[in-house]
Amino acid sequence: MEIEPDYLRRGTSLLVGKARKWNLGLLHQRGTRTMPARKPLRLRASAQDRILRIFRDWFWRQGEGAGT
Repeated sequence: MEIEPDYLRRGTSLLVGKARKWNLGLLHQRGTRTMPARKPLRLRASAQDRILRIFRDWFWRQGEGAGT
């Protein structure tokens, strides 16, 4: 996870399949022979701002109890 004051990137390293060798996130991003790639999430600027405020507030509250 990468966290900056105005940036958050979260990915997955969840491995799937019988041998647990396929990265689930990459399968969805790139697609397979039988499954098309999923389009990136597109949000209006107002929705992006609202979601960022929600995350910022949540992370801020998590940090409040860190020293106790």
